[in-house]
Amino acid sequence: MGADCSLNTTSDPILTFLAPEICNTVTEPCTSVVVYGKNMIDTPSLNCYFYKLQSKLSDFKVTGPAETSPKVTYITSSQVVCDVPEAGNYLITVSNSGPPEYVISNNTDSSNWLLFIGTDRSCFTCDPAEGTCVQR
Repeated sequence: MGADCSLNTTSDPILTFLAPEICNTVTEPCTSVVVYGKNMIDTPSLNCYFYKLQSKLSDFKVTGPAETSPKVTYITSSQVVCDVPEAGNYLITVSNSGPPEYVISNNTDSSNWLLFIGTDRSCFTCDPAEGTCVQR
């Protein structure tokens, strides 16, 4: 619960953007990402969840179940820092109350998941807004 009791721990945060959205694995460590949004609550169950993605020509495919962040740092109700499990491309979400209840698929609403691209920028041209990454 927030300090003013206005936040519900069972409600999922609403995510708006990541920083960085694209991380160049050649020049940067790509070990953490800042997630911005609202309704994030500093509780023991606050966590970031990562779906590993595989680049397929011009888009991505989920390759397995969600992984939890090795470490989450609560900054404010609109900002958390999530450690990335390992270098790569992910769909990321944040939950106040434990693991997500659904799996991302072509038929699932993924509006509360954000795309993080950790790749060699000299080999790929990526656009997180479009959800595309094309090999050069």
